[in-house]
Amino acid sequence: MHIVKNIILSFLSLVLLTAGFAVLLLYLDVGQSLIAWLGVSVFVIAGIVLAIVWIVKAGDSKKKITSAVFLIASSILFWIFTLFLFGTNFLLYDVEYDMTEATELTPEEKLTYYRRLITGEDGSIDLATLDSKEINGITFYFAPGSEPLEEMEQLVDLVETNHPQLERELGGETDAPVSFVLYGENLDMPIRETIQAEYSGFYKEHDQTIHLPLPIDEVSVIHEYTHHLFYSIAEERGMYSSEIPVWFAEGVATYLSEKDQALPFDPDYPIKYAAFEKLEHPGGWENHLSDPYSPYTQSRAFVEFLVNGKGEDILLRIFAEMEHSTFESSFKKVTGKILENYEAEFFASFEQLSDLWKRADLLEYQNGKPEEALKIFLEIAETAPNLETANHRIASLYREIGDYDNTNLYRQNELRLVNPESMTGLSNSYSYVTQDLLFTDVSEAVKYAKMGVDSAGEWERAWSKKVFAEVSELANQVEIGQPLKGYYGVLEGEHAVTGGFSPREKANLIDVVLARYPEDLSANRTALIELKEQFEAELTAQQ
Repeated sequence: MHIVKNIILSFLSLVLLTAGFAVLLLYLDVGQSLIAWLGVSVFVIAGIVLAIVWIVKAGDSKKKITSAVFLIASSILFWIFTLFLFGTNFLLYDVEYDMTEATELTPEEKLTYYRRLITGEDGSIDLATLDSKEINGITFYFAPGSEPLEEMEQLVDLVETNHPQLERELGGETDAPVSFVLYGENLDMPIRETIQAEYSGFYKEHDQTIHLPLPIDEVSVIHEYTHHLFYSIAEERGMYSSEIPVWFAEGVATYLSEKDQALPFDPDYPIKYAAFEKLEHPGGWENHLSDPYSPYTQSRAFVEFLVNGKGEDILLRIFAEMEHSTFESSFKKVTGKILENYEAEFFASFEQLSDLWKRADLLEYQNGKPEEALKIFLEIAETAPNLETANHRIASLYREIGDYDNTNLYRQNELRLVNPESMTGLSNSYSYVTQDLLFTDVSEAVKYAKMGVDSAGEWERAWSKKVFAEVSELANQVEIGQPLKGYYGVLEGEHAVTGGFSPREKANLIDVVLARYPEDLSANRTALIELKEQFEAELTAQQ
């Protein structure tokens, strides 16, 4: 009877205490739950010590010994259960993208996670409740009665166009099927809790589905489709996705989908970053690098740093080596350095960017030393080749010193990196190319000036039209055999097409024009020579 009583009391105590601890954890974050569990551990140790003392003092009393044994067993079981609960609470912040320390989780949100953990449900939409359509082997799911055919055909085209190139970049091939779940007016895209905004897209590895909001964003499509190919190739090579650091998978996907987009960078703001060891798991993704800084941008920048230093094939070589060893071992074997050393080198380089930029500004604008400023900007480009503004400055400095081949090379880089949705940026870039081409090819300058007008927004259109009119008149003068008159017309006085030229650039342009048209011996030659002397005098006065 005494044993039965102890069993009942021990069971009730164990259930009540464990349930109480579980409820407490619903209101605690990771740090607080660790403190609570350590407190429980102290309580358990005290209980075990007390039970041992009872046993020592019990003598021949079997009842006391039995009670003490049950107390020890209950304490150990309670400690094990609380350890499990603490581990589950900790795991919540380690495996869920949308449940992190950056988010104030409510008890209801935690209960939802625990329910998913027990039932195996992940909160995904039930595809059986949606309409579906297959096109060229790709299955699309969408809200009943909607069938966004135009968007589906756009996705098929994007997949078929980019599939071969992405396989080459990843160094593998796969025929793994992919499906798209499309969210529109009648089907809401899930909310990412950490930023309280809809996902721009996400990939679910277990059922190989890409989830996208409408209308289609091409960058998001390529990003998520890269995930599909990456994880499918990994699986076919016998790898587990859990063995691949999240930052590497996201860095590769972001790099390949944003190759032709500028890397966000503002030299006036300090650079913040998180050690990659903190970005290895989904839950750490937004814990350690909050808005406006992005773990996607950091991971992409590091991948670009790798590619720039080790060559385009560095990613596929690391990925291929991972078939035989861990990521860390593969990275070291392929790059020749351990990740921590390469990471330190990367962070050190980026920390210097703002200081280098300020030095280059000083050399160019205050000290009048474009050659020295150019060297610094080229150093910046070695660290971050996809900075739009850096390519712009390099192109302009090359034009300043008279190297027009490199001017064109870096201006085309700038044009490639300009956000096409930013009408101001695109129109301005076309205008810069127009100015560059005054030194080499006037007929091409006219084409770019026209593109500047076509891409201009409301505020830029008048200025772009003026540039187009001036360069068109110049081209006309060249065509009718009066090139020097035409160039004199855009260099003398204030003109839109040469408005950003320094006295040195204007003098250089006159030298180029006089050498290109030696047969023109009209009075315009003398006028240009006198104009050059005027610009050189201005340059001397500035120095």
